Amino acid sequence: MKISTVRLIAFVILGCVLASIAPAQESALRRAVDPVSPTERSEREAAEAEAERAAEADASPSEETAEPQPIGGTIGPAIAQMMMVTLGGTQGPNPSDRQFLRTIGPGAVIIPPVTRQTVAAAYVGDVMRMNAFRAQYGPPLIGTDLFNLPRSQPVFRSYFAQMPSLMAIAAADHPPATARFAEATAEQLKAMGFSLHLGPALSLSPDVTGGISSVQSLGSDPAFAARTASTICTALMAESIIPMCTGFPGGGNNRTAGAPPVLLTATQQLGARDLLPFRAAIEAGVPIMHVGTTLVPTIDPSGSPACLSPIVMQEYLRGHLGFEGVIVAGPIDSPDLTANRSIFEVAREAIMAGADMLVFTGELNTAAATVERLMRAVEAGDIPEERIRASVARIAALKAEYALAERAAPREAVARRQETSRTYGEIAYEIERRSVTLLYDNGGVLPLREGASEPILVTGGHYVVELDEALERHFRRVLIQPLKSAEHGGAILDFDVQRAVRQAEALGTVIAIFPVGTPESRTPKVRGGQRDLVAAVKARGTRIVVLLLGHPDNIDHLLEADAIIQAYPSLPDRGGPPMITQTIRAVADVMVGQGPIRILPPVRDIEAVAGSPEQYNALEVVVTPTGRLPVAISTARDTGSVLFPAGHGVPYSTEATIRRARWEFGDGGRSNGVSTQYTHKTPGRYPITLSIEDQTREQVDATFHVVVRDPADATAAAAE
Repeated sequence: MKISTVRLIAFVILGCVLASIAPAQESALRRAVDPVSPTERSEREAAEAEAERAAEADASPSEETAEPQPIGGTIGPAIAQMMMVTLGGTQGPNPSDRQFLRTIGPGAVIIPPVTRQTVAAAYVGDVMRMNAFRAQYGPPLIGTDLFNLPRSQPVFRSYFAQMPSLMAIAAADHPPATARFAEATAEQLKAMGFSLHLGPALSLSPDVTGGISSVQSLGSDPAFAARTASTICTALMAESIIPMCTGFPGGGNNRTAGAPPVLLTATQQLGARDLLPFRAAIEAGVPIMHVGTTLVPTIDPSGSPACLSPIVMQEYLRGHLGFEGVIVAGPIDSPDLTANRSIFEVAREAIMAGADMLVFTGELNTAAATVERLMRAVEAGDIPEERIRASVARIAALKAEYALAERAAPREAVARRQETSRTYGEIAYEIERRSVTLLYDNGGVLPLREGASEPILVTGGHYVVELDEALERHFRRVLIQPLKSAEHGGAILDFDVQRAVRQAEALGTVIAIFPVGTPESRTPKVRGGQRDLVAAVKARGTRIVVLLLGHPDNIDHLLEADAIIQAYPSLPDRGGPPMITQTIRAVADVMVGQGPIRILPPVRDIEAVAGSPEQYNALEVVVTPTGRLPVAISTARDTGSVLFPAGHGVPYSTEATIRRARWEFGDGGRSNGVSTQYTHKTPGRYPITLSIEDQTREQVDATFHVVVRDPADATAAAAE
């Protein structure tokens, strides 16, 4: 009887839990217990998404009974074209979204995070069909940031492939891989029907103490950021995806908690520093540019944020950089802007300062009210009508250039293929593998070796199981010890330290995983727990490798570790799915000596003597791993003291990494082997081509030159 009562209570609780789960999660939960085929599952979930959209359409009969009437007049629809709004529905436009689209007809919309690509495609199709003034102004720009499009679902599978962060792209510094990434980004956006990509972000990494770190930055090197911005934007535009570079004029990452971002660069240095990536994007042909909420005291002493400053938008962006495209300002409803102004006042200032479009990220009724008040301001003569018309003409030209009116609605079948494709994951893996950075390796702990490095214990608050599974492809004896205190509270407590080191004397290597670059990871309590764990392992005489995940940060407290590896994933929110599969896979491969190879570029010609053998050794010019720090790491005690400079990265022994080496000596001679001896018989200058194949069969080539002297000339030169 007691058992039956307990079971009854359990079923009641289970029923309540299931009833409370959101529709987007319910189908995923049912999938976990319902043995259907992937095809049936995909079709069923698409039908459920369609049913949910239909339910949302019927959710507010009073709003939908009469067809909503678009705003009247001629200036109202024109002002609406200047709006870039963020919709709120999770599976498609909700009733408020629909009302706004059918009455206001914005010039651009941003789709919020969704659970899968097919949902995004249906969402985009709905937006295309219901936009007001389509006949007059064409369909809206429909945008997203592919980095942020996947909606986090605790426990449940993500249909999106991992995206490498911009900082991982910077650390990899491999133009062909960057181009492939950009092409894949365009292909995915195109399959879902998007016309606008909200990126890349071109603000350089923070140069303020305690700045809020983000891996969505191309690092601190302006020249690299400029080069990469051009590569990414060119690839997107080639596939008819419009890139909107964000964050002009820079400084957007110079932000501390509770304060707006601020650009600190002196005006005489702006052109060679913060403005350089934006100039490169403009020269590549980018037709739309975002101006952020950053304070710009060195440019505009009035104290106006960049998106409200005519100096920034007209003098610098249009004047100095010669930009003729669409300028997007905001977010207009950002607390950074509305603390001392109404949203209407912010919008009016932005337009008068030179903005063509205004970004809204909050409630749509705020954007609708702003359109209404701007209409009255134009009618009253407070805003010249020609100012509105000039912006609308630029927006119309952009839509015409990319033939938005001719685009068909996306096909969900095409988007569904993106959900099962492995191509995007492999492209992410390529960049992640190239980006992994070895900060130091004391005593040659890396690469890990079968037998000598075992048993291996993987410990940390997150991603322990994932790294364990990746390492088990290479080793038989891999153990795990999750740190429960770090998982929930961030700090490693004493009991977890003791549990982790209890087996240390019997271990070959401990790998500790620590997140970095977050506010939580910077607290003394968290850093103290990490330091105690490293010290306790070392006290047992066991080697320890620390794996850092996130934005590079101070590591003074970890320098007792034998080796430190840095990777740059965008860490999910707490409770979200681990969208760093390719990062962990890449880290494991680098740890075991299967990292990519880079051949150092020559700085001078090799010298040799005709008839005399010369020794050539590939190990002298080959390095792995290849990742380099995109930003400097300073010490905690003195932020002016650099521990590791930008561009830093050290190699480990590469002999085991090389699968095959081939030499061509420019005179018809060839040789195989990592080290070889060769004799040029005739004086002259010869190209020497070295081809290296790594353990994954990827080939890298480099050409050097050797100047071969006549023996008599060489003897005379030596005598002098």
